[in-house]
Amino acid sequence: MKGLQIRACRRDDLRALEWDGLFTHHREIVENTYRDHVRGRQVMLVGDVDGAPLAQAWVDLTRRAARRAGFVWAMRVHPRLRGRGIGQRVMAAAERAIADRGFEASELVVERGNHGARRFYERLGYVSVGTGSETYSYFTPDGQEVEHHLHVVEMRKELGGP
Repeated sequence: MKGLQIRACRRDDLRALEWDGLFTHHREIVENTYRDHVRGRQVMLVGDVDGAPLAQAWVDLTRRAARRAGFVWAMRVHPRLRGRGIGQRVMAAAERAIADRGFEASELVVERGNHGARRFYERLGYVSVGTGSETYSYFTPDGQEVEHHLHVVEMRKELGGP
């Protein structure tokens, strides 16, 4: 897509990453991830289109470090911009960020029923390496605790040498 810039997330992007209320309930997650991004424990990339962060990829640099892998745990493209190659470009940037930090692979999980996402990652070279379950929780801006239990397919892509 013309006009797409992929860059590191900035503090002034955080509210814009809520995408006009679509992800306001994830505010705590976004803010905590940004703190880890500043500390070098995570990488937050945004796909900026005309000054607005309309795509994002978040990489945890610690979760799979023992396996020499960066863990892509959030990847989104704004719904109105999907199907334009933005996701592929943002994932390529995330993989470069992982490789630049000396990791050998990129890993991620996909909910078992999310066949479209799984096909997307397979097209990018990811292969299934197992299944599992994950649980995460957060507090919404109004103080409500939300907990999610997911059944996932674990995927991995070898990034190759330097």
